Amino acid sequence: MAGIAGLIVAILISQFLAPDLDPLSVHPARRTSMPSESTAEQKQDSMISSAPTDAGEASATTQVESEDVVKIETFITTEAKNLDIAKSPAREKQIELLAMARQLTQAQSNRIRDVLQNVKRPVNERILGAYVLSLSHQEFAQNSLVEFGNSELPDFGPVTVHSESEIRRNQEVALRFMAVDRLAELARDPSQTEPVRNSSLEKLKDFAAKNPTEQIRRYAQSTLDELLKSK
Repeated sequence: MAGIAGLIVAILISQFLAPDLDPLSVHPARRTSMPSESTAEQKQDSMISSAPTDAGEASATTQVESEDVVKIETFITTEAKNLDIAKSPAREKQIELLAMARQLTQAQSNRIRDVLQNVKRPVNERILGAYVLSLSHQEFAQNSLVEFGNSELPDFGPVTVHSESEIRRNQEVALRFMAVDRLAELARDPSQTEPVRNSSLEKLKDFAAKNPTEQIRRYAQSTLDELLKSK
């Protein structure tokens, strides 16, 4: 990710990720030095419940989903406060974030999507939410991130140089860039199935052709061109 928009997200996220890692492209497929998935899952087992297994018990399912939503809300609001102060060790934080992403339920993914869409939420919460979705292997989490990435930019008023409107608009664009980056990662990842790679490539093409924001379309097209050249 290039330019001011990328730096806005990169600077904030890099405050709690290890300095030797690219904060916007550290997806599971690239994380060769990341602790194993089983280690991450063991770390987080006590924090996140698994998705409900008995679909026939509607009331129990609803209760579990509600508990999942409360847990992800608590996690996002608490951890977002640490983006600026970075109290936790970087490696431990990576394990925790990966574990959270690997165990996301659909209810939690939907709530994170809602956080991303809500410009009244603190930007750190939205950055963290987008990052967690980008780490997940779950298709519904990827869809939530793509849905947000293809949403209209909020209207912050006239955009002038160094104005608050310009800064906030750049933040919105940078957040949506994360969806483009994730699709590119999935499309080039040899460990993914062919249907997943092909689906991600088609979604990336849709970004380049149909995204409502020209800047994001250009970024998606540039990413797509680079991806196709490498094949």
